[in-house]
Amino acid sequence: MPGRAGDVTAEDVPVLGASSLDPPEEAFIAESGIRRGLGELPERVYVALDCDVIDPPELDVWMPEPDGIRLDALETLLAAIPRPIGAGFTGLKPSRRNETALARLGHALGL
Repeated sequence: MPGRAGDVTAEDVPVLGASSLDPPEEAFIAESGIRRGLGELPERVYVALDCDVIDPPELDVWMPEPDGIRLDALETLLAAIPRPIGAGFTGLKPSRRNETALARLGHALGL
């Protein structure tokens, strides 16, 4: 069913860098219409970043996953988003190192 004006639909959601998905999560993504990869972005984008996708030596996260994306590669990816309207970063432990990294990511988004 199409959403109302302003609603976010599954087709509006790209998933990038997902790792360690279990079979029910994979099935949900496939069946719901959620996209893998950026493709064409909508005019207004909110970035929701689960930080355990980032390579563990680069951030202090609650559930580190090996072989994640490097912080500099993520900065480049985020800088390519034309007009983000906001962002949320989850999965982080409190640490001074994270503060510096999050400032870099926010700057890459222009926030």
